[in-house]
Amino acid sequence: ASVVYPIYGNILRDLGRDAEAVKLYEQGLELAESEDLVLTRMGYGDYHLKKGNYSQALDMYLKGLAVAERHDLNVYHQLFYRTRPEAHEALGQLPEALRYQKEYHVLAERVFNIEKEHSLNDMRAQYDLERKEAELRNHQLQLLQEKRKNLVYILIIAIVVLALAGTWYFYRRRDSYYREIVK
Repeated sequence: ASVVYPIYGNILRDLGRDAEAVKLYEQGLELAESEDLVLTRMGYGDYHLKKGNYSQALDMYLKGLAVAERHDLNVYHQLFYRTRPEAHEALGQLPEALRYQKEYHVLAERVFNIEKEHSLNDMRAQYDLERKEAELRNHQLQLLQEKRKNLVYILIIAIVVLALAGTWYFYRRRDSYYREIVK
């Protein structure tokens, strides 16, 4: 439930309703835990950055990053490193701005590589699944063809047996007629 504070705070911030946004951010800081607290600090930091309060923005970002690290919320590290260089640059801290910009790019590349690896793994799994399904269909088709072949063999054998039985019956009847004639 505390996730609504940063979301609504961000909306109000973007609408220019700063007092209401600040109130929601502060309520979120009081009530939020772990992930919601990270989102609240991120939104509040962005608010301060937008207003030119760069020191307060950095303070929010640092505290939010600490919460993200403490709760192992790695997905949020990239977000903090994305906005942090702007605050350092505005404060004239160019070496820090450059350092965090580089860290942001390293994190973004790592996230991209992880996503790419997940995507490749998903594609590989999908390929394996489709290959196994094709093998199963081929096997089922072979079984069906063998059943048909066996059915044809059984039908041929049945026809041959009927023909032999008919021939045997015909010769037996003919033989019995000859015996009657001979008697």
